[in-house]
Amino acid sequence: PAHVKLALEEPFEPTWQSKCGTYVHALMLEPGSPLPGIAMQPDVYGEDNKKWTYAAKECKAWRTAQEAAGNTVLKRDEIDAIRGMVSSIINRCGDVFKDGCPEVTIIGKVLAWDIDTKCRIDWLTPGRNLYDIKTCRDASDRGFFRDAYAAGYHMQAAWYLDNYNVHCGAGDLKESFTFVVVENTPPYACRLLECSADYIAKGREDYEKWLGCYAQYAARKAWPEYEDGFLELPRWATNDEWRMLL
Repeated sequence: PAHVKLALEEPFEPTWQSKCGTYVHALMLEPGSPLPGIAMQPDVYGEDNKKWTYAAKECKAWRTAQEAAGNTVLKRDEIDAIRGMVSSIINRCGDVFKDGCPEVTIIGKVLAWDIDTKCRIDWLTPGRNLYDIKTCRDASDRGFFRDAYAAGYHMQAAWYLDNYNVHCGAGDLKESFTFVVVENTPPYACRLLECSADYIAKGREDYEKWLGCYAQYAARKAWPEYEDGFLELPRWATNDEWRMLL
């Protein structure tokens, strides 16, 4: 819990991957709008059109000014990658985005916890599904499934479904959650991954457990550290099968 409190208090510093996802969302879900807070790095600088390099004072000063203005500096190939991902999504599953509403935010209180909650649905359709766009390095089963679980996507899916159905589902219950997954390198492979019933059930079990813990500590305004205990052997050290390999 002490780590949670610290994470909540620290300012969020987005990575390139998270920024990339933000820009893909903006281009895909708000076409025609300019990308938010972007400055494209020039190819050359100075009167002699020298090749751009941040070793040069002029280039460093330009970047500092852009960041001070709240802009994210992107290279030309990075912007091309963002556009490539969006094109791949449109080519692979553009029909999904023909009818619906983008970026629907739901704020309220869910289940038994007296705390404010929020979710932001990427794409809301008249059908049975909610959709969410994810960028990744590897969209294969082997590459994406483990990373998705570690990132808590199963909890996100269950959380979004439950929030929507509790607050907006009267006469329009959603039954499933689908991720639109696109790789962030060429050929920007894309696929649809609908969450299974077991995946949603596990997500609901986990988010209820962790949200219950959070509500408990938040109400007490106490965020404990680890408990004292005994140092035990790791499980693999007493595994007979492992010993046979020695």
